[in-house]
Amino acid sequence: MMENHHMRAASNAMVWKLFQMGGVKIIYLIRLLVLAILLAPADFGLIAIATAATGFLLSVTNFGLIPAVVQAENMDDVKYDAAWTFDMVRSLIVTSLTIIFAPTIANIFAEPLAVPIIQGLALRPFIESLMSIKMAALNRELSFRPLAYLKIVEAIFNTVISVSLAQFAGVWALVFGWIGGAVAMVIVSYILAPYRPHISFNWKAASSLMNFGGWVFLTSLVAMAGNYGLRIAISRELGAEGLGLYFIAVQLAYLPNEVANEAVGAVAFPLFARLQGNVSQATRVFRALFSGLAAVIYPFCALIIVLAPTLTHDILGPSWAGTEEVIR
Repeated sequence: MMENHHMRAASNAMVWKLFQMGGVKIIYLIRLLVLAILLAPADFGLIAIATAATGFLLSVTNFGLIPAVVQAENMDDVKYDAAWTFDMVRSLIVTSLTIIFAPTIANIFAEPLAVPIIQGLALRPFIESLMSIKMAALNRELSFRPLAYLKIVEAIFNTVISVSLAQFAGVWALVFGWIGGAVAMVIVSYILAPYRPHISFNWKAASSLMNFGGWVFLTSLVAMAGNYGLRIAISRELGAEGLGLYFIAVQLAYLPNEVANEAVGAVAFPLFARLQGNVSQATRVFRALFSGLAAVIYPFCALIIVLAPTLTHDILGPSWAGTEEVIR
């Protein structure tokens, strides 16, 4: 009976998560294709460098506070305030260090034009950290409807701002789009999950959450090493234009994988948090989720392989020639 309840809750959450991911990815795919026509590959290369810069510092300072909030069983306002405060301070430090060391980061990528782009996009982590921490509670409760609304609002604002400014602002249209989407997401988060944050440096409350977050930290370091190391190598060898071609190819090729993984992962994490004391039940749920994941990814990946030449030649245009092999 309890297992059926969990499966129904997971199924409902999965529907809303797929709705969110489908809506968001369609919006971003349209944005990507339009901007790929309006902007040059080098512009996307500069954005890839900037996102790698902020992503690196976020990864090496990721103590897993927000995932810990999702899996924790006994949360109260003291812990919510501590998690919100420490994550906000961490993001402020990341933003500050990224702005200060932007010239050094650009030098590592051998692309001096990336300096102001890195500094502009560095504001995004701090803005996102101001979101209502109670959104994590909705995640734990498998209440994905408001989470779907939140992400779709962010995607719409990001797309409208970046596309409308592309012809006038060039690569900065992408920066303004990310920042505008983050601001919209913060505002909407307090509408969907009301919460009055209080700055609280309660180390005792935060440390109990960080004990779990240590594993998140190790995982993020492993992922970071491969992802950002590859971007550095491409940028130093092929420049911003080569990195831009790779960046767009990855965005298109990983689209079904991201949709499936984020949809399943976002539901699986809070679901397994509920089932952490019941291994056999968690195993059966895992098998069901894994089968569903494979059923979604395989056919969509095959479709992208078939459509890659049409996508690059007929839609993106000659400036993106050769990208179809990278996509495949």
